[in-house]
Amino acid sequence: MGVYFSPCYEIKGVRICAPRVAVIEFGPQSASDKSSADSYDSVDGLLAASAVYDALVLDLPASQAGQSLRLLRAHPAYRYTYIYCARDQDGWCDALGDGAPPKDSQALACAVQGWKDRYATLSPESLENSYETRVLAWLWLGGARRILALQDASKADFYAYPLLDTLAEGKTFDALSTLQLLGQGGWLGRAALVDRVRFCARCGSRRLSQVRCLQCDSRHEQNELRVQEIYSYQLTEAGYMRCSQGLHMELAFSANFDVQGLIGEEAFRYSLDWLLDMHRRYGEPVFSLVGLRFVNLQQVLEASGEQQGRVLVDSLIERLVDIIREPDRCARSGEDMLWLLLPNTNKQGLAKVVQRLAGLMDPFKESMPGLEMRLKGIAAPLDLRIDEDAGLLMTRVGSGLR
Repeated sequence: MGVYFSPCYEIKGVRICAPRVAVIEFGPQSASDKSSADSYDSVDGLLAASAVYDALVLDLPASQAGQSLRLLRAHPAYRYTYIYCARDQDGWCDALGDGAPPKDSQALACAVQGWKDRYATLSPESLENSYETRVLAWLWLGGARRILALQDASKADFYAYPLLDTLAEGKTFDALSTLQLLGQGGWLGRAALVDRVRFCARCGSRRLSQVRCLQCDSRHEQNELRVQEIYSYQLTEAGYMRCSQGLHMELAFSANFDVQGLIGEEAFRYSLDWLLDMHRRYGEPVFSLVGLRFVNLQQVLEASGEQQGRVLVDSLIERLVDIIREPDRCARSGEDMLWLLLPNTNKQGLAKVVQRLAGLMDPFKESMPGLEMRLKGIAAPLDLRIDEDAGLLMTRVGSGLR
């Protein structure tokens, strides 16, 4: 590889100047010429520097490069930046990096200029709007990036998506629900089938031998096993188009979110079904479901005036969305009915949430006299019933709000 720094270029009538590049290297190094790049011997050293670079090169063994990528992608300054691996690459390098460095400094300058042009269409607010926008932005800014799956025995489905875990910023997100949500919006598409993971239909274990479950000692025919298909994902043409328009929340998720930040009922039911399925298989995760109904909404709207009443109701819903955490999901299944799905929320946490929700009505009592809000919540595992799917569970909770 040639020198990483060089003067400005004139390419097709456009003046492109060389980007600022840093190299992280320690131990035996490659033969690449890095004489014009700033050099650091650790990620900590790079992050402590006052400079922020346009591109990074990791001249490290694959295992060390993978660990460095995890740290860099978790840092806001290098979350979306081009990061290249100059030596051999493992799965983590493939999942979080941008491959080998460009063949020469001119190719690198062109790549970084393209990244800058795409980045210029985005605002800081759109980049940090939500977990989902961070995922789309990472894919789009990198051009040919994909969301790759790696084997991970600690995960329920024996696979992890390192990018999704890294962009979560330490919060708990359901990777499969996120992929499903973005797929339903038309922004993500399946790139390649990685594996078909088979589970025992009775206990959900993957410990199978000759179609006999070693966990619960039950026998199955091959076609009786439960199958989870694992894919890698990439942006669709619609995804590229939405990102190029600025990745505004109301544009990027119009198929699943309304202007108040609510997801569609179908996406909500999918998330709930997935949590129920995981709980049946493994006894976790803990989660809560809350139903909220405005009992006499139509009468209040008629009394206060249709237009004014709807503005007040929308304000109330926006306040509700504002108080929930980013991993939580909120959906509207009717004009008078809202749903909240709260991962990692037990019975005690549910009681606190219900108390906070009940207090939302206080500022609206004077402007909307007579409006009654009813709340009912259930928490897993105590309140679940055998073989109850999302539809049946929501029906049961909703019946308690009549």
